[in-house]
Amino acid sequence: MGGTSSNKQSSQQGSPSFSENEAEDRVNESKPYPLPPSIRVEQDVVEETLDELAKSLRDKVKEAKMKGIRERDMIVLVAGGSYNPVHKAHLEIFEIVQGYARRKLGLHVIAGFFVASTRRHVKHKCGSTWTIKKEHRLRMCDIASQNISYLQTFPFAWSSATNAGSAVVSRLKKQYGVDIDYYNVIGSDWLDSDGRSWEYHLYSENTFCISRGDSEMFNKYSRTRKDKLAEGFHFVDRKTRGNVSSTKIRRYLEENDWHKLKDFMSSSVIEYMRDHWEDLFLDPALEED
Repeated sequence: MGGTSSNKQSSQQGSPSFSENEAEDRVNESKPYPLPPSIRVEQDVVEETLDELAKSLRDKVKEAKMKGIRERDMIVLVAGGSYNPVHKAHLEIFEIVQGYARRKLGLHVIAGFFVASTRRHVKHKCGSTWTIKKEHRLRMCDIASQNISYLQTFPFAWSSATNAGSAVVSRLKKQYGVDIDYYNVIGSDWLDSDGRSWEYHLYSENTFCISRGDSEMFNKYSRTRKDKLAEGFHFVDRKTRGNVSSTKIRRYLEENDWHKLKDFMSSSVIEYMRDHWEDLFLDPALEED
């Protein structure tokens, strides 16, 4: 094992294509934006994939109805994040929220999506040296969630989990007439320590907020009166265990301490990282913003 290395991906040729941000804009606003090229995504591929996701959700709705679950009690979860890399706490968040939704609200989660952030966001947050390429982040999310039946990876990097959730359930309603809600899942680590992000998120509808470990800000704002919260905003009453973070994992990687990763990541994800180490990260010398 050693330093990071990667080869700059060339843009696809032939059919018109759009950056990952532009592809999202096409779906949500039907207009392109002149963003710099990144990993290219053809618009028709995005549309076809949303159709496939809608079909898969329709089948899950049918299965749930056969078990006596009402359509109005079904929901989809979306959780945005860098997943740079994905770890055990990310999985635990979904499991805790899924249990809370069923236990406290009588809601049945038919699907949950990892929604990975765009390369631009991750690069800004983590720096080029430790930014894992999008395709590897997505693949590791796939691997991490393979034993959880309802959990899957949104197939494109998306700038907003709520936009991804809206795109999927809107396509489900358009194609099959199935009308279910999606809920955004946020962890306390997403929120600013000064409270500004809390004030914003308190007014976000259909949101589950969960404490990552013992969060002082979560403990403070979870006492907010319900009539002061947006409709469908819920503070989850259980927190994740331990102090797992992608930042800590990257530090162990920098120290080449693979042994400690076993406490934070599944063995299959660690194996994937080892196998793809030479191509895992962006190359700061070659990659554009």
